[in-house]
Amino acid sequence: MKLGHKISLGFLPVVIMFFLVSTVQFVQLKHSRDHINQIISSNLSELEYAEAFFHAIQNLQKNALLIAMDGVATGTYDAESSATIIGNFNSSLNMAQRAVTLMEKQTLIQIENGDAEGEEDELQEIFHLKRLLVSLSGHAHELKRSLEAEEVERSRAVIENKIEPLAIQMHGIISDLEVDAQEEIDLALVKLQDQLERHMAATALVGMISVTLVIGLALYIMRSISANITRLHQATGLLGQGKLDTRVEVYSSDELGEIASDINSMAAGLRETIVSRDDLAKEVKAREEAEKELQQNEHKYRSIFESSRDTFMLLDQNGFLDCNDSTLHMFGCANRGEFLGHHPMEFSPAVQSDGTPSPEAANRHIETALINGYEMFDWTYQRKSGEIFPAEVLLTRLTLDDKQLLMASVRDISERKRSEAKLHESEKQIRLLLDSAAEAIYGVDVDGNCTMLNKACLSMLGYDSESELLQKNMHKRIHHSHADGTPLSEEHCRVYQAYRQGEAAHVDDEVFWRKDGSSFPISYWVHPIYSDESVIGAVVTFLDITEQVSSRSALKQSREQLQSALEGTIAAVSNAVGARDPYTSGHQQRVAELAKAIAREMGLDEARVKGVFLSATIHDIGKIQLPADILSRPGKLTNAEYQLIKEHSEAGYSILKGISFSWPVAEVAHQHHERMDGSGYPQGLKGDEICLEAKIVAVADVVEAMSSHRPYRPALGIDAALDEIRTHRGSAFDPEVVDACLKLFEEKRFTL
Repeated sequence: MKLGHKISLGFLPVVIMFFLVSTVQFVQLKHSRDHINQIISSNLSELEYAEAFFHAIQNLQKNALLIAMDGVATGTYDAESSATIIGNFNSSLNMAQRAVTLMEKQTLIQIENGDAEGEEDELQEIFHLKRLLVSLSGHAHELKRSLEAEEVERSRAVIENKIEPLAIQMHGIISDLEVDAQEEIDLALVKLQDQLERHMAATALVGMISVTLVIGLALYIMRSISANITRLHQATGLLGQGKLDTRVEVYSSDELGEIASDINSMAAGLRETIVSRDDLAKEVKAREEAEKELQQNEHKYRSIFESSRDTFMLLDQNGFLDCNDSTLHMFGCANRGEFLGHHPMEFSPAVQSDGTPSPEAANRHIETALINGYEMFDWTYQRKSGEIFPAEVLLTRLTLDDKQLLMASVRDISERKRSEAKLHESEKQIRLLLDSAAEAIYGVDVDGNCTMLNKACLSMLGYDSESELLQKNMHKRIHHSHADGTPLSEEHCRVYQAYRQGEAAHVDDEVFWRKDGSSFPISYWVHPIYSDESVIGAVVTFLDITEQVSSRSALKQSREQLQSALEGTIAAVSNAVGARDPYTSGHQQRVAELAKAIAREMGLDEARVKGVFLSATIHDIGKIQLPADILSRPGKLTNAEYQLIKEHSEAGYSILKGISFSWPVAEVAHQHHERMDGSGYPQGLKGDEICLEAKIVAVADVVEAMSSHRPYRPALGIDAALDEIRTHRGSAFDPEVVDACLKLFEEKRFTL
């Protein structure tokens, strides 16, 4: 773009802006003027209608006054004259109604045009006038009727009391409306004057802004042209110094920009001419280095191809194109001539291991490799010697010189196949062992689902096939509840704890549930299965112990019967002693009851309490060997006789020690006269050398003996007996036993 055009175009926007702003101001001014003219016109119309209304009301008043005056003068009304006046009256009323209607329409037009300020109030006053006219019309009819009836007073009252006040009220409203209309006209004129003044001020402002923009634009254009000329001058100076990389930074589209572009093009041409020979030399050197690197890479990859222990061969639809030494070794070829150019079917048996013809299977695999880009499969090959061997093949699609080829990598898997066969045979042997085991065996994974089981397991659980339990949750199937039917949660199951927490266990008090819903007692062993120190499941071995449980029940019943027989024996012995010595018999029974109460107070379990009771029942059985007259003699015994009585402990032990009791019955008979401090007899035992049962019977024996009547003395009373054991607490008698005995009597929970 030429500089002159650029300058012209620079000033054009300013001119356009000034024109547009002036136009907008003019349009706004015209719109304001039209709007104000409309307001003035509307209000003038309102004044005109108000004036017409005013004259109509005046005429109405005038006619009413004539009627009134005529009546006063004559005392009656002339019918013809009254009719004429009434007609004029109604004409004036109709004229007033038309004027009000026109005023209402004019006011509504102003409201629709947006001049609602004050018009709502005017509209309400007009509505009021209409209502007054309606009332006035009613009064006019009333006046007509009274005139026709020649009722002078009534006619005058209607005129004076009804028509005249309404006319006066309407005069007031009309005056207000006229004043409002005149005020709106004055206000509109003031607004018009204000609009004219603002328009003049805006026009002056736009003019000043335009002048300022013209001056600023002129300065900008001058500075821009000057800066570009300076850049051209500096660039030509640098180019003159031989600095061909210099560029003129002028991007305008005028004459200066064209000059800058020509200078830059010239400098670039000179630069290309100078450096072209250097670039050519560099390019030649780069190509030589690339060819050298390509040769090195080719040699490297060829070395890898040849030295790899894996077999690699390149082939197309006609046969093998290339191979490495490992391929020749695998197929038993002495040189490449025995392999290259031959078709793959020459090194394959007629039929593959699955019975498919080799050509058919080969075409299928090749087609898949060409479509998908690769294919991996097992294949049976035949060496040049005729030996058959299994292999794993990976076919990969290649494109060389726009030709699709296949790269085959073959791996001899004979050893893997032999290992798989051995593994299969081993699994078969393990399966035979499992199915031959009498114990039921099953395995679970970490979710409790069955992974394996033997025939004994199926048989004991009442299932027909493995599929009914494999991959099924064994806890839900066979171990979901206790023998009484109460639920057994999986978290509390020892099998769960084995495969989740690695805890082995042996359980023999639970039941498994058969397929038919029946249960049977089992004894099972569970062990976690580990892989790389992580639990991956558990194996469970179990036995049906229905017979053992029955045997245990029978054994328990036998023991209970034996126990009952022993207790009967003890009772019989006690009765035998009683038959010979009634005092000793009653004494033993009371000692037994007290000893039982003391043992319970001390918190002994019921089995031990029962042992204390039975031991106390026959603790004086040794007295059966003493002469009856010594036992029942009322007088004092001689020293020899007393020593004889003391031997009853040894005698009792000798009688009882050969009987197998569940409790220390013989020891109680032997030790019930021993004392904690060693002062007792017959062995002089101390402290813990005396069994607890004997300590309890010793306290009960003393309390009962002192509080009961004896042949050789009267009863000393329970208080004396309790004082005795309290006095010797800790020395002769066990403190815990004494405290329990005292508590029973003090709390009155036992009496002799």
